[in-house]
Parts: sequence; C-alpha cells; structure tokens
Amino acid sequence: MAVIACPDCNGKVSDSAPACPHCGCKMTDQHSAQPSTPLKQMRSSTKGTQMVCEKCNTGKMARDKIYRLSGCLVTIGYTLWVPAVLVLIVTLAFTVFGVSATSTAASTTRDTAKKAALERLKNIPNIAQEVSREFESTGQIDQQTMSKLDEEQRHKVEEISTEYHANIAGTAIAAMGTGCVGGSVALLVYIAGIPAFIVGFLLTLRRSVWRCAQCAFVFDRA
Repeated sequence: MAVIACPDCNGKVSDSAPACPHCGCKMTDQHSAQPSTPLKQMRSSTKGTQMVCEKCNTGKMARDKIYRLSGCLVTIGYTLWVPAVLVLIVTLAFTVFGVSATSTAASTTRDTAKKAALERLKNIPNIAQEVSREFESTGQIDQQTMSKLDEEQRHKVEEISTEYHANIAGTAIAAMGTGCVGGSVALLVYIAGIPAFIVGFLLTLRRSVWRCAQCAFVFDRA
C-alpha cells in the first residue's frame, strides 16, 4: 500500500482509499497510480501554488528561518561573536592609529633634534657656512669639509654630530620597541578573537524551513 497526494487538497491518501479523507475527493484509478510527491518536488513543479499544512490541513505553508541549534547555544554564539567583532575592530583602529602616531612622533623628534644640532653648529665661532648647509641638507658633514676646519671646530662639530645621531638612533629604537609591543598585543587579540568570532557565528546560523501560518507547524524535511 502506498501513500499518494490528493489532487484537490494535496493531503495524504492511501492508494487503496476510494476517496480523500480530508476533502472527500473521489480517487480514480488514474489518481491512485500517481505516487506521492515530496514537498521539494511539489515546490519546484507547482510554482505559485501555496502548500497546505499537513498537520492542520487548512493553514498555508510559508518559508521561514529558524536557528539550527538550541537557544542556549545560540546565546553563547552571540556572546562570542558580537564582542569578538567589536574587540577586533577596536584593535584594528588602535593599531592603525598607533602606527601613525608613532611615525609622526618619530618624525617630529628627528626634526627637533636636527634643528637643535643645526643651531649649535651655527653658534660655533668662525664656523664656515658650508658646514651648516651640508648638515641641514643631508644630516651629515663631508670629510673634505671637516678637513678644512681647525682642531677645535672639528672637535665641536664631531661632538654635535655624534649627539644628533645618537638621538636619532634612540628615537628609532623607541619607535621599534613600541611597534613590537603594540603588534604583539594586536596579534594576541586576533589569535583569540578570530576563532571566537568563527565559533560564535557558526552557533548562530539558521536553516530554511516551511512553517504553517495557522498552527505554526514546522516542516523541514524538504
């Protein structure tokens, strides 16, 4: 004995029944020979026709989405991925801002140190203007220019140049250290945040089902 679909109401009817128990439609031999059509096939072959609920036989079935997992797991999922997204966004913003701020601070420190050194060079008695022009242009003083200076001038120029380059090196090391610390913190946040986001997102996924508008019966076997 097989179950077929009633041609009038789509209700389930035995192929040996003389009439549909739902709507009273008489079942002919031609109808009895038709096999039951799965909901998925009926949906694709009867476009524009609404499905009737198989539980109450009166309500219309409509597409709906429900969570794949239980409410507790869904709550855990939202608790994981929503904060994870916020933390990742804030971390990214601070990383970009930190890199920009560090670069700006290092550039400002270099300019300040260079101006101070240049001012000290200009204050050396009887110093050639060529020395200050070279230093202002390249931050270095050519050995040929240094050879034209007397011993006292050369000693002061070397002292100022050494202090200037020491300040530049210290600024670079400080910027590198800050970048390493900030990058390490950001990396740890991403290592923890990305898996939390993925797991939380998977826990809150939904699936597509058919739901009766009248009795709320859910059909998800299609």
